[in-house]
Amino acid sequence: MNALVINCSPVRTGATAEIVKIVSRKLAEKYGTGDEGGRKDGKRII
Repeated sequence: MNALVINCSPVRTGATAEIVKIVSRKLAEKYGTGDEGGRKDGKRII
């Protein structure tokens, strides 16, 4: 499964950022990517 989780909020430390972190972490746990960023190659997108 591929998922792209994007925070489009201009505030990077607000509630939306926390939701993005939680969703990314849960997807990584469920699909076994081993990376909170959700990328199998270990790179993070900021």
